[in-house]
Amino acid sequence: MTLASVAVASLPGGNATASGARDGAVVSFAVLPGSTIIFHASDPLGGFDGEAPIASASIAMDLRNVAGIQGTLLLSSDAVTTGNFLRDVNAHRTVFEASRYPTIDYRVSAVEAQPSSLADGGAVDVVVTGRLRMHGVARDVVARGEVTRSGDRLDAILKMQVRLSDFGMTRPRFFTVVVADVVQVRVHLVLQLPSAHPR
Repeated sequence: MTLASVAVASLPGGNATASGARDGAVVSFAVLPGSTIIFHASDPLGGFDGEAPIASASIAMDLRNVAGIQGTLLLSSDAVTTGNFLRDVNAHRTVFEASRYPTIDYRVSAVEAQPSSLADGGAVDVVVTGRLRMHGVARDVVARGEVTRSGDRLDAILKMQVRLSDFGMTRPRFFTVVVADVVQVRVHLVLQLPSAHPR
């Protein structure tokens, strides 16, 4: 897990400096260890869970206008693990085709937030539309969840469904047991607000 660099960029009507940001500024958050993507793949035997570490991320927002969030997540397709070595090797080779498509990225394109601002101790419900690029195919995928704030820390938990066939991916199988086309995905981001930002 890498930390996204901390930087600020002013919005119309706001001011920002390299050391902090006043109200009305977009602030880039550090993405902390503990941030992860977890998925559940179903099959007739009950399915299995897996996870993928976030290779890099860029998250920026104005806490007074959460709907204006800007964000990109980047994963390495050969870093997806399920706790089963043989299944992981097979997934990297035949499902993700990691040697040909080494990265997966999700870029936020639109956000609905209720309420619109996020105060200390508060929570915001969000609907995020983003462009998911995986296996050489890019499609819009909607995620729903909540962002909470406690002091300088933000926790974002988002859930989405990904249909493997939408990305031209081969569904994993073990003999006659085939994984369902729809995979449930849960994104947990732990974000750090720059300490110089006003609370």
